Amino acid sequence: SLVWVEKNNSVNYLFKLENEKFQNELQKRFGNFLGKVEIVSPKSKYKLRLIHAKKYFAERLVLLGDSAHSIHPLAGQNFNSTIQDISSLVLILKKRSLLGMDIGSADILKEYDNLRRPSNDRLIAMTTFLNSYFSTNRPFRKITRRLGIDIVNKVPDAKNFFMKYAGGSGVKEDTPDFSDINTFI
Repeated sequence: SLVWVEKNNSVNYLFKLENEKFQNELQKRFGNFLGKVEIVSPKSKYKLRLIHAKKYFAERLVLLGDSAHSIHPLAGQNFNSTIQDISSLVLILKKRSLLGMDIGSADILKEYDNLRRPSNDRLIAMTTFLNSYFSTNRPFRKITRRLGIDIVNKVPDAKNFFMKYAGGSGVKEDTPDFSDINTFI
């Protein structure tokens, strides 16, 4: 699938186009570096907006994924963050359950909030910055973003760092240390 982000004033015009004309507009913007773009399913539209819950928990309730943080769909990062949310929550609940604690208490669920919020805050800041930086045609930004992309593509360590971070494995402090959990199972 493809997510095409467009300014509000262009969306209605584009959405009213017949499929062939819409496809031509998409191809012009997307370019040819991956070949011909073809529409194979009905198009849909929705407004993008940043949503970030003030708290990810309450007594016997936890928010994760889009219910906790809805961000710009850059490279599927909210999906990766959701997987990290789930993984962290499961580990916290499993450990606390094995210790006989009430896993629905606000105190336990606050651990999840404290663990995941810093990572989600960084992700929100990063995607907001990248979206604003790449959605402008100001000459300085065009030059610096092209230079940055070229550097990342030519420096394997930089490329690996960004790929790992984007894949969710680049930030170790966001994963709880439950290495002793296997001794309980």
